[in-house]
Amino acid sequence: MNELAKIAQLCQELDIGLYPLPEDSALNECKGIALYWHEDDQRIIAYDDALREDEKLFTIAHEIAHHVLHLKEEKYREFFKIENFNTKDKTISKMRELEADIFAAVFTAMGLCRKVVSA
Repeated sequence: MNELAKIAQLCQELDIGLYPLPEDSALNECKGIALYWHEDDQRIIAYDDALREDEKLFTIAHEIAHHVLHLKEEKYREFFKIENFNTKDKTISKMRELEADIFAAVFTAMGLCRKVVSA
């Protein structure tokens, strides 16, 4: 099983929908996005399917981090409501992006997808 298949399996185990989007999608310059519908408790990751495989892995891991790190506490759930997506607090937004980058860097560098899925 290749790394993309493993990370897709991990998303399935975490109950996160994973959706590749075509190059001409509405993501524009964004490589991926984590979405959360509070009413349905539905988690989704959409990513640019035109990315190289290593970029896809990093991007998906980055978005998993948002779901795992920032949805675990009720106070962070509000951030992920669609109507609050464009937060005015840039400090919190930058901190969460840095946390997600660090998570994704460690996750991909350590081959954690292989270890988590095979466990």
